[in-house]
Amino acid sequence: MFRWAAAAPPVRLLALGDSLTAGYGLPQGQGFVPRLQAALAERGRAVQVIDAGVSGDTTAGGLARLDWALAENPQAAIVALGGNDGLRGLPPTQSRARPPAVVSPETPPSSTRTAWPPRRSSAACSRGTKPWPGGRP
Repeated sequence: MFRWAAAAPPVRLLALGDSLTAGYGLPQGQGFVPRLQAALAERGRAVQVIDAGVSGDTTAGGLARLDWALAENPQAAIVALGGNDGLRGLPPTQSRARPPAVVSPETPPSSTRTAWPPRRSSAACSRGTKPWPGGRP
């Protein structure tokens, strides 16, 4: 007798971000979230990408709506915030301090397993771009 294995439910991946995540100004289906969803599906990955992108959002805004975003019970997250902080002239120290709290709200930032601030790739550096605008913080 054969027993069919039940298909595992898709992994729920939260995309928490700003207008770049939300796909602001792009045609329907052409933003980051639907394109990531399609790319994962093409590779046979059972992933449901949850769009939590809000145009104009800052790291403070992302932190403020974290409970709302976590109501979807994601198992993993992509956090893409901070660009609007710079556009608004907020101190970089504030922007750098918030994402670890967003990624792991119950864990003190000093013990998170995230790489923060993010590192630019060596490929970007080899193309002549600076790893950090104005030098390393």
